Amino acid sequence: MNTDNYFSNGFHDARWHKSRVALYESILELASEKALAKITALDVAERAGVNRSTFYKHAKNPRELLREKLRDDLDRIREMTMRDTLHVSPGVVIRTASHNVLVHVVQNRGVYGPALEGSDEAALQQLLSGYIESTFRAIFDSGHVQLPFPESELASGSRFAARFIAQGTVGVIAAWMSESDELDIDAFLDRFAAVLPDWFPLP
Repeated sequence: MNTDNYFSNGFHDARWHKSRVALYESILELASEKALAKITALDVAERAGVNRSTFYKHAKNPRELLREKLRDDLDRIREMTMRDTLHVSPGVVIRTASHNVLVHVVQNRGVYGPALEGSDEAALQQLLSGYIESTFRAIFDSGHVQLPFPESELASGSRFAARFIAQGTVGVIAAWMSESDELDIDAFLDRFAAVLPDWFPLP
């Protein structure tokens, strides 16, 4: 092993990770302060304490950086949810998955609020909807939820059902976030459960 290269690469990786974390924090702060279209790479770099060339090593533009940050967070949430609910009922899995994504949305309300309330940031709506769809499709494909489709249609039916739930979930989250400054996640889930179809087990 070339020891000099080993330590050099380790240092480089640590420095890259430190810059990444700083850029992620900065784009979240800036996106909650003003429209994403008005944020420049220089804005993010200066807030993060790095130069602009460092920014471009991580993303092409602020919009891409924000999507990557949120996608990373959502991926970690899904991994945590599936790990922590490995041996529980489908209803508990769905309740936990829904609760965890809502915590993420509330924590990033300054970012998601404008996007879900009809601004031009459709990409963030699609990101959230896509995450919810893929999460519930994985749950449906596990076979633990009885979908309202014939056996021969279950493969396509899981995608159909997951898309339906995802689009509806994003819609009601947008309505919920616009109606109050006090966002009670458990109250939201209880209300949401009341309007979902009977085959969807959200306790």
